[in-house]
Amino acid sequence: MNIRIPAFIAISIISLILFFLFWVQPINNAMLRLALIISGITFIVSSLLGVRKMKSLLCAFSVIIAVVFLFIANPTGSKIDEKDFRKNYVRNIKSYLDVKYVWGGETFQGIDCSGLPRKALIDTYREFGIFSFNGTALRESILHWWFDTSARAMRDGYRGNTIKKGEFDNILEIGNEIVLPGDIAVTSDGIHVLTYIGNGDWIHAEPGNQKVIIENVKNYSTPWFSAPIVLMSWKVLSTKKV
Repeated sequence: MNIRIPAFIAISIISLILFFLFWVQPINNAMLRLALIISGITFIVSSLLGVRKMKSLLCAFSVIIAVVFLFIANPTGSKIDEKDFRKNYVRNIKSYLDVKYVWGGETFQGIDCSGLPRKALIDTYREFGIFSFNGTALRESILHWWFDTSARAMRDGYRGNTIKKGEFDNILEIGNEIVLPGDIAVTSDGIHVLTYIGNGDWIHAEPGNQKVIIENVKNYSTPWFSAPIVLMSWKVLSTKKV
């Protein structure tokens, strides 16, 4: 007996499987981001087309999309408490502790040295945008997700999103009056990046240990603490508004 599966069901299943496979990939690049978006849209559209009351659902779906778009496109943004944003950023970056090191990774399945501080920033922007109803913050979250970066790019200003605080022979020479939780130290050669989380602790995705670790300036084994660095701050942590 031949069983024919309607085209919309087959497309929905395939697109959902592809969306899931793209979603769990730790690697974040332009092709995968585009594929994730296309597969998600395909699943939604094909699912709607398979419902009997198509017109009503399409209308409701259109309204929801319009509301979400208008919310994200809202040019205004509420004031952000820098202290709270910094605290949440540190909390988010610490949540990746012990995640395995994967070059190009940016998820809990795997992450690299530049992906770690960037993903924590994306998470913090998204949380602030959702819970504070701030379209500007959500837009920043999407932009940071879409535009990938490297440690070298962070050192060089990363689309105007990082600000230079100083250059030092090594991390141990940075004074406590200069560095703040959330600041990032990029090696002068642009190979590696570490993030300060307070009390002398630095978190980084360490390729040698093959995971995200926290090391203190008084007790460390990594050679990155001895390398010349450029101390940078995220722009959002150097201003009072999003």
